Amino acid sequence: MARSPRSLERGRLAELGLRRVQQAEELLARQAFLFDLVLDAVIVSGPRHVVITWNHGAELTYGYSADEALGRSVPELLDTRFPVALEAIDAQVAETGSWQGELVQRRKNGELIMIAGSWVAGLVRAGHPLVTVETNRDVTEDKQVLELLADRSRELEKTNIELARSNEELEQFAYVASHDLSEPLRAIAGPISLVARRYQGQLDPESEQFIAYAVDGCERMQSLIDGLLAFSRVGRVEGSVEPVDSGAVVTAVLASLAPHIGETRADVDVGRLPCVMADPEQLFLVFQNLLTNALKFASVGVAPKISVEATLDGDQCHFSVTDNGIGIEPRHRDQIFGMFKRLHTRSEYPGTGIGLALVKKIVERHGGIVGVEDAPEGTGSRFWFTLPAGRG
Repeated sequence: MARSPRSLERGRLAELGLRRVQQAEELLARQAFLFDLVLDAVIVSGPRHVVITWNHGAELTYGYSADEALGRSVPELLDTRFPVALEAIDAQVAETGSWQGELVQRRKNGELIMIAGSWVAGLVRAGHPLVTVETNRDVTEDKQVLELLADRSRELEKTNIELARSNEELEQFAYVASHDLSEPLRAIAGPISLVARRYQGQLDPESEQFIAYAVDGCERMQSLIDGLLAFSRVGRVEGSVEPVDSGAVVTAVLASLAPHIGETRADVDVGRLPCVMADPEQLFLVFQNLLTNALKFASVGVAPKISVEATLDGDQCHFSVTDNGIGIEPRHRDQIFGMFKRLHTRSEYPGTGIGLALVKKIVERHGGIVGVEDAPEGTGSRFWFTLPAGRG
């Protein structure tokens, strides 16, 4: 028996409807499969934020299985705390199609977690999102790390302030103490020197030796005080940083060391030196100490051979003072830049042990670094330091 046209039409519509349902189910299955590949929590919710899809990432993030979450309201299930009213977020999603922000939500075990949420409108009708796709990421650990870093930063800033205050107090103390020590030292050294001159040749050898010890002690103490004053002034007086011809500074230093250079028959070679940004007086002290050491720590029976060179590297100038002296063992190279650090006795090489500490402090005050290495020839040392290149 033949079917009527109306009956055939109803059959085609039913078949079409079935295919659309199957296609929709297949689409939802593919979407669910893709959502499960995402490590973040992906939640698809309908009106009133009732859960439609709850991926594997959501199970891991919140501890609820899909069966436990489906059909429940997301805000109620997760005890969500919004940065603004939920109605305002929904209105933004409906108007712009998306919203991003941070939420506080509660996992199944009661633990509160910080969530970075990204919501997208899947379907909007009459100004309201009917379907919302939430992609939520647990950023609790990231937030904790940031808070820890912020705490550490605040602690470090506080420590730096306290350290700067302590250094300032120490520099002030060193300045005052060394300055005030000069007066009583002169009161001691003056009469002793006067006695030594007045009674020279009239005292027994032992008495003259005792006086010589006292005079030498006073002289060494005065050198130590002068060194402390110079060291403390670097911290107390910022000085004027200006373009300085380093070649002219080295020439002035060599002029002041001319008698010593003549006595040791030293050969000093100075290359072309650039302009740098520095305090001229403090730069003088740097070269004075390095060149004095190069003359002092010469090998026995060998005339000192010293070279002063510089190279430009971008906005930095790299200086070096190289000698053919006794050299420095690698294990002592950091030690020598400390205050009062000496590798030899005063009878071997006189000095206060302040010179290289002063060099380091001046260079670092100018934003540079300082160090020492073997001379390229294998005998002696090369002291190097950096300073900002001069402008213009």
